[in-house]
Amino acid sequence: MSKTWHQRVYDMLATAQKQKMVTMSGFLAQIPRLDVVPSSYVYRRCDKKGIYRDVCSETTVKRTADLCVELGLMDPETGALTPIGERAVRPGSYDGIVRDQLWHILSKEFGLSRTKLTTIIRTVLRARLLDLPSAEKIWSELGEPGALPRFARLLRFLARCGGVRVSQRATYLPSTSR
Repeated sequence: MSKTWHQRVYDMLATAQKQKMVTMSGFLAQIPRLDVVPSSYVYRRCDKKGIYRDVCSETTVKRTADLCVELGLMDPETGALTPIGERAVRPGSYDGIVRDQLWHILSKEFGLSRTKLTTIIRTVLRARLLDLPSAEKIWSELGEPGALPRFARLLRFLARCGGVRVSQRATYLPSTSR
């Protein structure tokens, strides 16, 4: 299973739906202790005896929970799903809801809208054929707002949810979807 933010956020929402906690910290503390920890939080580590063990990354769990809160999918106090988060867990609606939430963050934090992204991509493609619209190029065309690594991560997540088309993992193309 791919260990992308796309899968980690979905796993977090599915876990939050099953677990009923009073606080976010209590919820996060429970994840490594679950009978079946979602594989998107697990990595292999070699112990002192040279045996590889599957270990739950508490840092990844915390970062994923922070992103879920920022996307408006989880309550920051209780760790419970918000109404948007509950809709996102329903079959067939995850990508669309997360895509809309990602557009909201990209618009608020980086000033990027769907039409602005399409305009930037088309402008870059027309300028020089070898100058392809990467996340870094789009970010610089926006005037370098915010941090590039965060922008690139959000754009990759948006591509995974179908918000933009991506070619060769780093070149963004105009999308025909919402």
